[in-house]
Amino acid sequence: MNIQTVFEAKRALDPGWQCGIPATTPLRDLRAHISNLDVRYALVENENGVIGGIVDLQRVYELLNADNPIERARWQDVPVGSIAEVLVPCADAPERTAREAGGAAFTTVNDEIGTAAVVVDGETFVNWNRINAAFMQNHLDPVTQIPGRQSFNRRLNEEVGRAARGEQSLAVLLIDLDHFKAVNDLHGHRTGDALLRTVAESLRRAVRSYDFVARFGGDEFAVLCNGCGPDNIHLPVARLRDSVDRQLHLFTPTCVDVTLSIGATVLMHIDEACCSETIVEQADICLYHAKRGGRATAFFVELDRFARPKSPPRELIIPRPSTVVVVNE
Repeated sequence: MNIQTVFEAKRALDPGWQCGIPATTPLRDLRAHISNLDVRYALVENENGVIGGIVDLQRVYELLNADNPIERARWQDVPVGSIAEVLVPCADAPERTAREAGGAAFTTVNDEIGTAAVVVDGETFVNWNRINAAFMQNHLDPVTQIPGRQSFNRRLNEEVGRAARGEQSLAVLLIDLDHFKAVNDLHGHRTGDALLRTVAESLRRAVRSYDFVARFGGDEFAVLCNGCGPDNIHLPVARLRDSVDRQLHLFTPTCVDVTLSIGATVLMHIDEACCSETIVEQADICLYHAKRGGRATAFFVELDRFARPKSPPRELIIPRPSTVVVVNE
């Protein structure tokens, strides 16, 4: 039995086995892979040929067939590595065993359940049915079921690199729930968790398919908005606030007025040496201004290509309906 037969047998027994594709592959080139969705995931290799993540082919299908033609066109050239998720490293498995199959050497990576992966000739074939649960646990926030802070940090680094290469603008928004502690104190953590889930779903529905929403920690959320500059930062802020307000009006107990404070940073041009942590720090400063300014407000600042503020944070006044006024401090 040669090694190819081994892999074919593995795939016949478990369709979760799939080999890697280069992270630089544009999504449009994956159409051949998603024509048959019997295989749900594909492995993604970095520039050194090392498996670095997985991509959900169902999500690729949805992005390439988005209802909005502008969004659909944008996704065609996006590299698959930018939407790949964190891989649970094979090296963390407790046991590696070298074997022979028809003269070809291969290594199995075993966990407490069984074989988690097979390595041969520098290629890794991973059984995602073995580690998918661990992957989902590491990737998603357990309360809201949206990406957590680790996923946000990774996505921010990717978006900063893409914006720098393509001379595109980028906005980072930090969102804090005002008076959330009162909900926990008066109604218990179960109600508080339900409120967090409601807010998370409202934020997710308010953004475009290529934007990114994550739970940043506690009662804070973070949003990445591509192609957003200082002249139109009010648009995502208004959409996010209005979407959440509608749901909070239906959900929140009448004795607690939960509102949103938002801090945002906007970069029209980004240098590849730009530090993503500095971008978040500046957004956090704007969030502090929003909280200090009485809550239920939004402040933003425009940064230069190295994430240095061009001016002090400014308040966005967005009355209902959304007529926007920028107030200089």
